[in-house]
Amino acid sequence: MQRKLPGIDIPAATEAKILHAAAFLEFKSHVERLAREGSDAAAYTCWMHGIEVLHSPYVITTGTDSELFPPLPKLPCCLDDCQRCAAHVGGFKFPWLGLWNSRGVVLPDDVAPADAWAYYYQHQDPMDLLLVAAYTKHKVAADIVPQDLYGLQLRCSAGDAGQLGLGELFDQWRSWLRCTGPHELLPVFLEPRHFPRAPRGRPWVAWGREGARAHRALCGWLECQDAGMLQLGTACTECGDPTRRVCWACCVGMCSDCFTWREPCSTCGGRKKMFAAG
Repeated sequence: MQRKLPGIDIPAATEAKILHAAAFLEFKSHVERLAREGSDAAAYTCWMHGIEVLHSPYVITTGTDSELFPPLPKLPCCLDDCQRCAAHVGGFKFPWLGLWNSRGVVLPDDVAPADAWAYYYQHQDPMDLLLVAAYTKHKVAADIVPQDLYGLQLRCSAGDAGQLGLGELFDQWRSWLRCTGPHELLPVFLEPRHFPRAPRGRPWVAWGREGARAHRALCGWLECQDAGMLQLGTACTECGDPTRRVCWACCVGMCSDCFTWREPCSTCGGRKKMFAAG
């Protein structure tokens, strides 16, 4: 069995102020060095235990994947006060550390963003176990991005999920996490299929409308994924159930249960209720 010691064999989660791009580049170089030395199992195990946090609008950053391994598991940013998500400028964070990192990756509070790279290059000494333990906390990557959810995002990234795209998946994923738990950088994913679906057309006090809609959408997509369906569909704009019916005017989804003929579209207001089943 492959050893999996956080900070030694696999990356360890951190909430410290770090230079995320440098942390990722050192992690990637470490994993590729393991692969070149013939330690394929150790390299693959280490790689798949890192998770990339994407900011809205969730554009995949060029150069963050390796030609030797599958794409990294990814997670939408769920922080309340994230300025990058609020401005929709994109980008990523990589809040993981290990013995392969240099000490300059962790930034003191008094280091300004403009001076971050200068500080990093001035502190190239490698980290030791005491530093890694001081800056990290125990979190399991499989609890943050479960395997079935990782498979779903791979299908979306490859354009193999029908009308469902990676941006919509991350939007519903983010809404679900924000209504069910603490708004952390690396929140543990709460399996939506363990909870009953909210009734259509009724207020759901515990989660709110957006949370209830995200719950139904994620449940539907994961169930379709398990059933091996090729076309996963977009989330219904009313209830969240995956559907292949879309409005001709604004292209929002509307499932057959929420669709009412001759009523105006709740998104664009058009009265010609013409839908297409893709």
